[in-house]
Amino acid sequence: KVRAASGRALRRPLRSARPTTRAAGRPTLARIAAGTPTLSDVGALAEGHLRLLAPGTTMALFAVDAAQAALTVRFAAGPAVDAVSPLTMRLGDRLTGWVGANLRPMRNGDGRLDLPGVTAPLARWASATPLVADGVVAGVLTVYSAEPLGDDQCRMLEMIGPHLAAAVASAAATEADVPHVRAPLRVVARR
Repeated sequence: KVRAASGRALRRPLRSARPTTRAAGRPTLARIAAGTPTLSDVGALAEGHLRLLAPGTTMALFAVDAAQAALTVRFAAGPAVDAVSPLTMRLGDRLTGWVGANLRPMRNGDGRLDLPGVTAPLARWASATPLVADGVVAGVLTVYSAEPLGDDQCRMLEMIGPHLAAAVASAAATEADVPHVRAPLRVVARR
């Protein structure tokens, strides 16, 4: 039994003062503070904010592959992650590719444009915002949902874009400079 300073027995054990270990996939503060985050770090941070902004949605962080003029999912999280995680599309194709090519956000578009053949209601709607750093598209952040996002949610998504763009551009450059760091995709388990 655990006893208080008064000698009285406590009914529940005291919690350890040691800090708990975060999951291995979480962004490391050291990499972020050093200015060398990976795309998985950036995606995990964005997912943490989007989970509060739009619970129950699936997010996909697309990064530009300049050699192929394509967008590739580099981080995905949410209930429809299995449908989203293998995506690659050319700039200009589908909903997300259009957003990347035209540098204009899309609110509550048809999610089936990005996910042909997927009948899951979890990805019926798609809202995407371009990630533009120094006038160049670095990627696209797309949120898939069962219901249309509200105007405030869409505005917040668009406000996050410019801040996220610089981090995505930096992470993509870091991963390009250090080939062994590059991971093709990080998928977070469905909730």
